[in-house]
Formats: sequence, structure tokens, C-alpha cells
Amino acid sequence: MFSLGLARKSGVLIAGQDRVFACLKGNKLDFVVLMASDRSDAVASTVGRVVSSRDRVIQMVDIDRYLLGRSIGLNRCQIVALPLKEGLAEAVVRQLSEGGEAVE
Repeated sequence: MFSLGLARKSGVLIAGQDRVFACLKGNKLDFVVLMASDRSDAVASTVGRVVSSRDRVIQMVDIDRYLLGRSIGLNRCQIVALPLKEGLAEAVVRQLSEGGEAVE
């Protein structure tokens, strides 16, 4: 997930459930939300309550919290978000849709 690492380095990636939920609740931007395959039920439930109809939620199948975390320079991470207006968000969605769920 090379694009996620780039997004984090450029400062547009929001990582971790507290930060993601705060942005989803209090922001007027549209987001793409990525959840690790082994995310907790509590995280999934909260996402269901706080996302707007404009946000895109992607449940990753082959990327667990450890792999997602390592791809962005953390030990582990269950959830990340990117503003859809950022070009990197579309690159990440495109990469995932093409089967790019492996760390590159």
C-alpha cells in the first residue's frame, strides 16, 4: 500500500480510530475510510454510525491491522481515512480495486 505511506508523509492520511471518528463527525469533507480485515466490531459499529452518505467505506480483506500499520509506519492500525478531494485517495481506491492489497 505504497500510496498510503505517501499519503501519511504528505499529511493527508488520518490514522487511528479516535482521529478518524473525530474527523468524520466534525468535518464537511467527504472521506474514503479503510478498515483492516481484523478490525474490532466496535470500530465497525462506530463507522456505521458516523459516516455520511457521501463517504466511501472499504473493508479490506487481506490486510490486517499489523500490515496496515506497517504500511504507514506504525505498529498496528485498524482504520485510516483520506479526504476524497485528495488525488491520493483515488489512487488508493484504484490500487485496491486492481487487487493491490499487498504492501509494495
